Amino acid sequence: MSVSRREALLSLAVTPILGSMPTVRPSGGPAARLKQSASRWCYRSIALPDLCRAGKAMGLSGIDLLASDDWPIVRQEGLVCSMGYAALRDDFIPRGFNDPANHDLLVGELERALPLAAQHGVPNLIAMFGNRQGRSDAQATDACVTGLRRIARRPSAMA
Repeated sequence: MSVSRREALLSLAVTPILGSMPTVRPSGGPAARLKQSASRWCYRSIALPDLCRAGKAMGLSGIDLLASDDWPIVRQEGLVCSMGYAALRDDFIPRGFNDPANHDLLVGELERALPLAAQHGVPNLIAMFGNRQGRSDAQATDACVTGLRRIARRPSAMA
């Protein structure tokens, strides 16, 4: 069976999120099958504590895509940041692991963020694969695997 790059990356991104979020129990009823969250950037005009309270009232279990400064706010409101940023940069999306020249920077960001994420109960950090800049799918995938293995092998990555 052949798996496309998009399918492989999607499964890597989605699987940890679904298994790690707290169970949602709407109105004291049985546990819901889905654990839903909202991405912060969609609601950036709403103060984060207000967004958390509204989300919790709707049965959300978390808020996604938050910087480390926001993680304590979400926890204080009884939710989880289900996926956080290791760092905020203007080039966060295009500068990713598919270019080996970025590996030192990206691994460093993750090394600094992982212990903090564990401390604040953030189960996942987002990492970008970046723009391919002419690389083939195979080249880009191989570079991503090589870079991510550097952080996956570290004991602090398991904290």
